[in-house]
Amino acid sequence: MAGRTEFEREKEEGFIKSRKLAKLVERYKIELNEARLEIRDLKARLLESSDIHVSYNKVFGLSEYNKVSKLVTLLYMSHMALHED
Repeated sequence: MAGRTEFEREKEEGFIKSRKLAKLVERYKIELNEARLEIRDLKARLLESSDIHVSYNKVFGLSEYNKVSKLVTLLYMSHMALHED
């Protein structure tokens, strides 16, 4: 690094910082795409769950549907509590 001007050092530091930021942007793009895929999957599962609830309600009636719905909610909440980071 001896013999280089201040401008050359700043230019190289800027280039290095730019490359690091570009890598960071790429990593965030990947994370964003993964999050979008997860959201799409969750929406599909929610829609499927809604269809099941409606079908169950038609077959067993509202009171049974409410009981099952509460149980499903409790199971989901306990599952989420077990898998918290």
